[in-house]
Amino acid sequence: MTEASRERELTPEYVMNYLRDNFNLKNPEVEIIKNVFNVMKVYGNNFWWELDDLGLIGFYQLFEDRLLVDFDKFHKGIKKLLDRPVWTHEMG
Repeated sequence: MTEASRERELTPEYVMNYLRDNFNLKNPEVEIIKNVFNVMKVYGNNFWWELDDLGLIGFYQLFEDRLLVDFDKFHKGIKKLLDRPVWTHEMG
């Protein structure tokens, strides 16, 4: 069992708290919570956005349209995956 698949349940409340804690959103809009919930739901019990392994975070986030982690964490993950510096304009 990986660190990101610990026993937990994905709920709208979880998503709301995740957005508050990780994106500094005091009161995320209901539509944003629904959208993020639907994206996270696709991954089942794989909560990869909570991993400490930046390479895995970079890998998963690379193929996801909606940003589920802080951009800085994603950027560091891509650098780790490629084992080279990555300029932010390369990611656009």
